Amino acid sequence: MSAKTPRLAMVAAIFLLSLAALKAQGQTASDTAQAVARTAEVLASEGKHDEAIALFKRAYGLEPDAALLYNIGRLYDKKGDMPRAREYYERYISDEKDQDRLAKGRQRLQDVLDRIPGTLVIETDTPGAIVEVDGKPVAATRLPISIQLVRGNHEVVAKLEGRAPDSKTVVIPPGGEVRVLMALRPLPAQVTIRCPVRGTRVTVNSRDPRVTPIDRPFVVTPGHIKVEATADGYEKFTQEIEVAPGASVAIDAVLQAIPPKVVALPPAQPKISAVMPSKLAAPVVAAKVSPAKYSPWQWVTLGTGAAMVITGGVLTGLASKDRAKVDDAKTLSIGSSNLSGMTRADVLSLLSSADKMSNASIAMYSIGGAAIVTGVVLAILDAKRTSAGKPGAASVALSAGPVPGGAVVQATGRFW
Repeated sequence: MSAKTPRLAMVAAIFLLSLAALKAQGQTASDTAQAVARTAEVLASEGKHDEAIALFKRAYGLEPDAALLYNIGRLYDKKGDMPRAREYYERYISDEKDQDRLAKGRQRLQDVLDRIPGTLVIETDTPGAIVEVDGKPVAATRLPISIQLVRGNHEVVAKLEGRAPDSKTVVIPPGGEVRVLMALRPLPAQVTIRCPVRGTRVTVNSRDPRVTPIDRPFVVTPGHIKVEATADGYEKFTQEIEVAPGASVAIDAVLQAIPPKVVALPPAQPKISAVMPSKLAAPVVAAKVSPAKYSPWQWVTLGTGAAMVITGGVLTGLASKDRAKVDDAKTLSIGSSNLSGMTRADVLSLLSSADKMSNASIAMYSIGGAAIVTGVVLAILDAKRTSAGKPGAASVALSAGPVPGGAVVQATGRFW
């Protein structure tokens, strides 16, 4: 046995004798609690914390005095059992009514809380990040990082090249645990667009449309980007590139002007005009030859002239037929009788019709002949111009009309 054992036994004997004496004298529970507490104080002064704590708890069971809770908390504090010391100090503050002693108990509790560490667990979304707590790097072999910190506010910062740092303020409770996730986002890239054409519409990744001149860069997420620039009268500009986090890139949007469209004009068409100099006069026919290599108008004029001549022949034949009917009627007349059965009015009608068709046939002959002559002239001129390899044009105007006893044809032209 150690040297302290006889002394402890003696204290225990004194305690038991005191209890027996108190009982013999009929003392109250309060008196007994005080005797037990005094014994506990003796044990506490000798460093026998566990024995003293047990007696203080027994005394508190006999008489719930807040001072006993304070003594128990103080002994746990000396032992280094901070959670238990916190428990009894908090109970003491809850029961104590005296303000001076209460202030002392609160200060004791704060001291204990400052010595009760909390746990901070740190995770990051990016491997390789550098983590700092309160400005000091935290070494970690693997994630998540777990460290012990005193209660209160702490600053946590995570850094990694090419990414925006993340910082958080965490509150660590005494004896508690706090978990925090540090998110390091890629640093945005900056893209500057230069374009000399004012009013050009520019987009990056089809977003944030702007019009040149642009006074500030586009802020984009790093990676693959697509730049597009459009302007009226220019080809669309497109360029795709890869940009690194935090990079600054300048792009020259060079626009190519759209060439004007060449529209082929149709060959000039000849103009044909007709003028009637009199009621039965033939129209004036004017034809202009285009400078094309081969002109079809001479053939059109020739065909038209031939059709008119044929029409004139038909009209002449019809006029002759009507006159023949009148002549036959005169031959068959005997005396005052008309064997043909034709009246004077019929004769006059046939003669009038024959005259009209005769005049019309003369006009057709005149116009058709003039058209044929014009077609021949145009064909000759076109052949000469083509063989000489020179551009040129010809214009011929013909007019025809009946005159007393016949018809007249007039031709005017210009050749160059």
